[in-house]
Amino acid sequence: MPEISKALNKITFLKYAFAGLLAAAVHLLVFYCLIELLQTHYLIASAAGFFAAIAVNYPLQYFWTFNTASPHAEAFIKYLTVTLAMLLFNLMILSGLLTLTVMTPLLAQVITIAMVFVVNYSINSLFTFR
Repeated sequence: MPEISKALNKITFLKYAFAGLLAAAVHLLVFYCLIELLQTHYLIASAAGFFAAIAVNYPLQYFWTFNTASPHAEAFIKYLTVTLAMLLFNLMILSGLLTLTVMTPLLAQVITIAMVFVVNYSINSLFTFR
C-alpha cells in the first residue's frame, strides 16, 4: 500500500506542476505585457498576473489534480484564502528581490513564482483540496 500511495502522490504532484506551469505562463504573460507595454509598476503587474493565473489554476486543481469531492463553495473559499496569502508572499519576495538585487523584474518574478509554488503546493495539498 505505501508504494501505491507514493505513486499517487507523485502523479498528483506532476499534475499540480503542469497546472502550475500553465498558470505561471499566464502570470508571466500578463506581468510582462503590463510592465513592458503599459509601464505599470511591477507590484501592480504582478498582482494582476497573479489574479489572471487563478482563472487557469483553480479549475485545473479542483477538477483534475485533486479531483476533490468538496463542494465548490467550500474548496474555493479555502483556495482563495490560501491564494491571497500567497499573493502577499509573492509581492514581498518580488519586492525584496528587486530592492536588494539588480535583476530584471521578469527574472525576479520567475524566481518568485518558483518559491511560491513550493509553499502553495504544500498548503493546497494538505488543506485546500484534502
